Formats: sequence, C-alpha cells, structure tokens
Amino acid sequence: MMQDATVEKPDSDWDHLALFGQFSLMLGDDLLTQFSYDKVKALLVYLLLHTQPVNRASLAELLWPDQGLSSGRTNLRHALHCLRQSLGEEAERVLVVSRQTIAFRKPDNWRFDLHELQQLLDAPSDVTTLEKLLKRYRGDLVEELQLPACTEFQRWLVQLRNEWRQRVIRFAEEVLDQHDDVPVDLLQALVSRFSGYGPFHERLVRQLAEQGQLAAAHEQYNAYLQLLALSGQQPEPVFLQLARHWSDGSPDLQRLSPQGPSRAPWQRAARRCAKMRSSSASFR
Repeated sequence: MMQDATVEKPDSDWDHLALFGQFSLMLGDDLLTQFSYDKVKALLVYLLLHTQPVNRASLAELLWPDQGLSSGRTNLRHALHCLRQSLGEEAERVLVVSRQTIAFRKPDNWRFDLHELQQLLDAPSDVTTLEKLLKRYRGDLVEELQLPACTEFQRWLVQLRNEWRQRVIRFAEEVLDQHDDVPVDLLQALVSRFSGYGPFHERLVRQLAEQGQLAAAHEQYNAYLQLLALSGQQPEPVFLQLARHWSDGSPDLQRLSPQGPSRAPWQRAARRCAKMRSSSASFR
C-alpha cells in the first residue's frame, strides 16, 4: 500500500518512477516502495520494461514456473489484484488488462529514471553529464529484487542489470579518459556505485596521491585491498604499484599484498566469504 513520503518530491508537477537502486514510485504526496510480496513487484517491473502487452500465459510461466499453467494463472490474477491495490486510483489509468494480455501504460506526467538515464548516456561524455548520470544511477536495476526460484525471470533481470551497469561504466571511462583531473567527489561516487571495479579505485587513489593527499590516498588504497580480501580476490599488480606514492622509493608491498606476510588473514577472509556464498547460493 501507499506510504507517506519521507523525502522531498523531485518536482511538484511530476510523479516520479525510479528503478535504479531500489524501486520507488512517488505519486502525489505518497511514496510506494513495497508490495504485498516480491512477485507483485516483479510483475510491475516486467510490465514496465516491455513496451508491448505481455501474454498472461507467458507471465504465469515466468513467475510461477513450477505451478502449472492453471495454478500459474490463478497466482497471476492474485498478484494483479495486489498490484491494483498498491497503485490505488492510478491502477485504472496505467494498467491495460484483457483476457489474454496485460500492459503498463506510463502516463505523460510520470518522470522515469530509466528514460532520463538513457538521454544522459546519449549526451556528450563530459564531467557535468556524468555527475547527473550518477545521481540517477543509484545502483543496479531494482537491486533489492531477487527471485532465484524463477530462473528465466532472474536471468532476464540479471542480464538487464549488467547491460545498464556496463553502459554507465563505459560512459564514465570515456569521461575519465578525456580529463586528467576530475572532482574527487565524483571519483568517490564512482567507487561507491561500482565498489568492485578496480579501475575507478585506481584512478581515485592515483589522483589523491598526485594532489598530495597521501593520507586519503593510502586510506582508499587499503579500503580496496580489504574489499578484495573479503571477496576472495587478489589485486592487480598495477594497483599495488600505487603504494610508491607514499613510500620512500622502495614500496613495501609485502605488508599490503596478499602474497606477503599477512597472507593468512587474507586467506581466512576469502574462506569465510566462500562459505557464505556456498550457504546462500543464488542465481548468477
């Protein structure tokens, strides 16, 4: 159901739909973020990302793959009912339902972060555009939604997430390639959005060091090494070489590298991470 909005509405004349990061829909003074259950949100997301009406049988098979067609259709009707309740008065305006298909018709007065993101990605690759891009790309596409039991749906969603993620990364790399000096807070935003992407960490550490902010550079350097350790990965040699910025000319990489004396803690962290992944395996 609708929740009272606790954040400022982006524009008083526009309703706002956001899919990047966590799902949110601002309608008037109400903020919708949660549904009765995850498959209701999955149904809405799937409809939103398809410009044509979707066949009911396909939806039933997609979201209830082990239920059989009859049970799947029943579950779909219930999910659609819950979706109507969540959307309230907007439901009749945005949902186009027939005996065979369901479609979502986005009103003209709804701002949609996906469309805004597309426009920015088509714009010239400059620092200002990248800053706007990162304000809208708050994280992966509906990052909180996971339906591992629905293999085809999850595969579709993961593929879309990866495609959008790679597009934003490529745009950011073009901007960084064209500018030797970009705002540090922009680099920090890139590191925050793409925490596992080494080149952005490397650029941030390098720029901080070259600007004489050695303490901040060292802190970011160690933070990335710790992140890699927790995920069981090893840093690229080019990243380790950044330690020369605060060394006396002969970097003591043994202390910082997982191959050095501190290798045992790195291995323990990697094993713990591997155990966690195996105990809570999800579709990839």
